[in-house]
Amino acid sequence: RGSVVGGSALVEPNVTSKAYPADIIAAEPTEWLEWDYDDLQRIIDAPGWRAVQASFYHLLYLELLGTLDRDRASRKTAE
Repeated sequence: RGSVVGGSALVEPNVTSKAYPADIIAAEPTEWLEWDYDDLQRIIDAPGWRAVQASFYHLLYLELLGTLDRDRASRKTAE
């Protein structure tokens, strides 16, 4: 399964000028793909690539839901 690190920059461009707030450490052998921000933004915004745009935002949405669920669960166990 894929994951996006720094995906919020696609909807909040001003975060690209800041350092990423966490260290990312892989727990197992990992393959990654890396894109230039401007190139990726152009591909996602291209009219003929709407399926790519929808897929990318779907992935980001699922990651957001997972993060919110984990945060909610950790707050419940802390109480």
